[in-house]
Amino acid sequence: MNPGVNAYVAKLSQEWQRKAVIELRRLIHQSDNAIQETLKWGAPAFEHNGIVVWVFCAKDWVHLSFPQGALLDNGHNLFEPTQNKAQRTVKLYKNIKIPGKIIVQLLKEAVRINSLGQQISFTPEPHRPIVLPDDMDAELRAHGVKDDYFSRPYYQQKGYIKWIDQAKQKDTRIRRITRMIEELQEDTYMPPKKSKM
Repeated sequence: MNPGVNAYVAKLSQEWQRKAVIELRRLIHQSDNAIQETLKWGAPAFEHNGIVVWVFCAKDWVHLSFPQGALLDNGHNLFEPTQNKAQRTVKLYKNIKIPGKIIVQLLKEAVRINSLGQQISFTPEPHRPIVLPDDMDAELRAHGVKDDYFSRPYYQQKGYIKWIDQAKQKDTRIRRITRMIEELQEDTYMPPKKSKM
């Protein structure tokens, strides 16, 4: 068991999410005893010949994401609608029983796909260059985390800008920039314990 994953679970503020992640972790290891745990972008990821699945908690659900999920059978209709060509996600909500049998089947199939080296092949559209607002740029430089910001996935870089730009008050904007700096320093993204301002 990875200590970072243990810490992630321990910090979850909602008991139902903690129980759900513990159960998912058990199912993941049940599906394949060679799966290794790690943290990616501040959330638990489970690997065997690449990432099989990763888990993170949003405010109202637990997110179970299969990077090559488009290659998995969707006869169970658990996957959320998406425009992503490869990734598929199951959202688990409070008071809904985890469909353990189906999830284990999906995990076993995901491990098999990784073992065969199968991947959805596509050429992603090039991302537009990130243009940082002046105040964000200044704070990233001042705290020495600008490289950390640009090492994050593109969606996180864009997500921070959008979230900070949506602040209606100057104080809120400053608090959001401070929160972003903390997350970059802690190697987290949308951590569940603190509420976003």
